Amino acid sequence: VFFSVWSFPFLLGFAAVRFDAKVDYFWLSYFRTRRGGTLAAAVFFLYAGFLVSQPSFSPEWKQLITLEQNIDMNTGKGHTVLKSNENVGGIVARMGDKDTTIVGRVREVSLQEFSITEPWVIITRSVHSQVMDSITTVDLTIHLTSRYRPYSLQLTYSSPKALFHNATSPFVFSQTSRSIAFRWYSFPDSSLEIPLRFSIAATDSVREAIEATFVHPVNDIDIRPDLNRAAVVYRSTFSSSRVFPLFP
Repeated sequence: VFFSVWSFPFLLGFAAVRFDAKVDYFWLSYFRTRRGGTLAAAVFFLYAGFLVSQPSFSPEWKQLITLEQNIDMNTGKGHTVLKSNENVGGIVARMGDKDTTIVGRVREVSLQEFSITEPWVIITRSVHSQVMDSITTVDLTIHLTSRYRPYSLQLTYSSPKALFHNATSPFVFSQTSRSIAFRWYSFPDSSLEIPLRFSIAATDSVREAIEATFVHPVNDIDIRPDLNRAAVVYRSTFSSSRVFPLFP
């Protein structure tokens, strides 16, 4: 059905060219006979059989395999997930001195849980707050340092009840009534200083959430697919969420 729908516009175009051309296409009427139809069907099935016998991937068309490691910075614990849009069965993952072979037809598999001892992302802040007529004006400076330049970075401040007003910063950010979010892509600097000023009412704290993604694996994991037919992408995401006071 898909092939018919996909090819139908091309058949209509060919028919239009066929009837408008001043060239004799009498030889095409051969395929309207039983012998011509049999020949066309034989060619089709031979070509289909040839395609079925070919591998799904090649050096020109590789399978994309993603190794994701997600780490909670509040606890230092993380887990590893190997996934792809195609079957990952048969791939060997070496973790430390142990080899693990993925069996079955699966597209996602959990490999291991682990803990980290040294943080990859360190965030400190200085807060100066002033209250006037039940409105708190906050001058916040965030110092963020990471081991490597992150692939992407998101920093969000939110409050479930209070409303943010008059937010300003030299960095571009997005704002809703209850949140302010900074986002960076394509490897921002590993050291950032982010000034932020905003006003907020009826609260003495806000929630800070950070998510930093790197292209480096956290621990030593070696993925062994057929490198001529697969490419491995590493994504290590560090995330944390905490409430910090506006009046330290």
